[in-house]
Amino acid sequence: MPGRPATLSRLSRYALFAACALAGTEAWAEAGWTGFGAVLALNPTTKGRFEVKVDLEENPSGCREKQWFYRDYTGTGSDHMFRAFLGAVTVGKKVRVYVTGRCDIEGYSEITEVTLVP
Repeated sequence: MPGRPATLSRLSRYALFAACALAGTEAWAEAGWTGFGAVLALNPTTKGRFEVKVDLEENPSGCREKQWFYRDYTGTGSDHMFRAFLGAVTVGKKVRVYVTGRCDIEGYSEITEVTLVP
């Protein structure tokens, strides 16, 4: 059956394409703490989340955008995190964030915690 391996190979390629297409618009990478850095931008949005840019050299997430992060407004503690970022901007404190390893379609890292330098 010389045609059978080619058919299986073609089916395998279609299955791989379908699996990638169904995977959605998020990717997963590594979780962990970033280094400390200054808050460069804090953007409340109408997209259901806030976005923050932190001047960092270390970001374990592996997401495309190394300095951009997001937190959904519906996430537990998101209002406290936003106020912590706002406070850091106001007094010029550095922050670090805990990245979950989830990358959004824009390449931003999802965060669940923020720490200010005392």
